[in-house]
Amino acid sequence: MALANAVGKRASLKDALAALGQDMDWTSQLSRHGMTLAHKVANFDSDVGTVVFHATTHMNAAWPRRSEFQHEGTVKPPFRLEVKTPSGGFQPVRTARIKLNGNKVAEIAWPATAIVNAAVELKASNWIELELDGPVFGSIEFTIRGASRTIK
Repeated sequence: MALANAVGKRASLKDALAALGQDMDWTSQLSRHGMTLAHKVANFDSDVGTVVFHATTHMNAAWPRRSEFQHEGTVKPPFRLEVKTPSGGFQPVRTARIKLNGNKVAEIAWPATAIVNAAVELKASNWIELELDGPVFGSIEFTIRGASRTIK
């Protein structure tokens, strides 16, 4: 509810229940009374908190082919790059080569290889460069995530 309020929104009952699903004490208490969640609830710490960088780009020339990002050290190694195509309702790119800090780290070719995971190393300041080939409405998404967050 605090996150919703921070951006000027009101949290719904679904939002509040999803937040409670993140509290292990609360879900354990329900379990002790014979109640379990019907669906898997995403774990904020492991599913979102480990993301260092995420972007979706499209074949349209207006979308950038190079992105820069910082790594402040709050997420611990090892780091993995996850590349997926297609993204959403867009068509897949046919081929993509991804370079991180000047080194080729992943390559995909639709449809044989639609998802790639690769180990990567990060610096304090990083840049990703994409070489893409595909239809005008093609897209690709990539995420770099670490193992866990440093608790401060």
